[in-house]
Parts: sequence; structure tokens; C-alpha cells
Amino acid sequence: MNYFEDSINEYNEKDAQEKVELAISYILNDYENLDLKKTLILLKKSALQGNSGAQYLLGLLYQGGIEALEMCFGVDIFTNENIDIIDLDKSLYWFEKSAKQGNAKSQCNLGYIYENGIGVKVDYKKAINYYKQAAVQGDEIGQCNLGYMYEKGLGVDIDYKKAFKFYKKSATQGDEVGQNNLGEMYRDGLGTQVDYDIAMQLFQESAMNGCIEAFYNIGCMYEKGLGVDIDYEKAINIYEKASNLGHKQAKKKLERLLQLNK
Repeated sequence: MNYFEDSINEYNEKDAQEKVELAISYILNDYENLDLKKTLILLKKSALQGNSGAQYLLGLLYQGGIEALEMCFGVDIFTNENIDIIDLDKSLYWFEKSAKQGNAKSQCNLGYIYENGIGVKVDYKKAINYYKQAAVQGDEIGQCNLGYMYEKGLGVDIDYKKAFKFYKKSATQGDEVGQNNLGEMYRDGLGTQVDYDIAMQLFQESAMNGCIEAFYNIGCMYEKGLGVDIDYEKAINIYEKASNLGHKQAKKKLERLLQLNK
């Protein structure tokens, strides 16, 4: 490769990055009246130039539409355009393009797609492979999901020690699901010694970060007196929070405790 080819490649990379940054700027600053067509054009141009970030965002859009972007950027997007954008084949295509370039988020999404059979046949081996690629790069969701595969024996033999290891890596980075799942390992003595104090601490951290399951688990700790005194009032309050957030099992527990404590 000569100097001129290097210069052209450098220009293309810079141009592609500018396009994806402009698209992100539209999403973050114009979300109340987003020009979706313009945003999509920018992402497509950048993706075709090989930008893995744009490819990832296209994968998200084709997988989950506007809602996927809202979750990614934490904004409520409004647009007057009625574009039926969901296309699982295109989503898979762009995630694969991005993942081949080492994009951990795309690798993690591909793992989720194959784990759950979203537009493809369930393939736990492929799911594990993609989760491993993401986990090696330090992606906290990839680490958590890989831990789950080992805990449940999906595509691999059940290995609680490996599950514990990957949950811990994820939890250390602040992933709320990783924190909750690690708490469950300490509570149940899976891959480690039972430690209710650490379990409760992890559940509380996870709940503060928004994990609904963690609220439920805290309620169970108080109801059963695991590492704490039995406290039905606290259990009821926490089950109520989880129930209000849509946790069905917490709702059942709440109704039962309220009936018993009339």
C-alpha cells in the first residue's frame, strides 16, 4: 500500500466517523423532532464506508426500530415520519459486519440473537462464541450473558465457577444484571461460599442501578430472614416496588403477605 492509498483510506475513515457523529448529534439534540430519513442516510453512508459504530447503530435500528435507539441513547424520540424500519435480516447483516471489526456491542447483540432465536434458529454455540468475543474485550453485558450461559448450561456443561467469574467481572463494572446474578450466586452458594451479607449488598447495588429482579431478591431476603432479621413490613414495601415495576412473582408474593398480615 503506497502513500496515496494510505491517505485515501485515512480520509474515508475520517469522513465515515464524521457522518456517524453527525447522526448521533441529530439523535441527541433533535430527538423531539428527529429527521429519521436524514439520520438513516448518514448511518448508511458511514456504515458502507466501514465504520463499525455506524454498522452497530444500523443493526440496532433494524432490530428494534426507534425504541432501540431510545434505549441506547436514553432519550424519548419523536418523529413525524412513519417508516417501517424493522428488518431482522438487515439487522443481522450489519451486526455481523460490525462484529468482524471487533465491535464488542455488536458481538454481544449477535450472541443475544442466537441465544434467543431472533430471526434465526437458536444456536447456543454461536451465542457463546460471540459473548466470549465481547467478554474478552471487557464488555460488561457480554460477560454477564456468558456467565448466564455457564450457569444454566446453555450450549456448555453447567460450570458455576465460570459463571461466578464472569458475573463478578460484569458486576465490578457496574452492570446491574451482573450485580444481581452475582448476588444470587452468593445467596445460593453457587461457585462460591454462601454469604448473605455480600448477596444483600449486591442486590442493593443492582436495585439502585435499576434491576427489577434485585428488588424482588431483596424482598425475599427480608421475608425469609437471610442474613437479616425477618421483616415482613420491609418485604411488603420492596415487593410492592418490584410489583409496580412489572415483576409478576413479586406481585404474587405481595398479595400473599398482605393476606397473611391482615
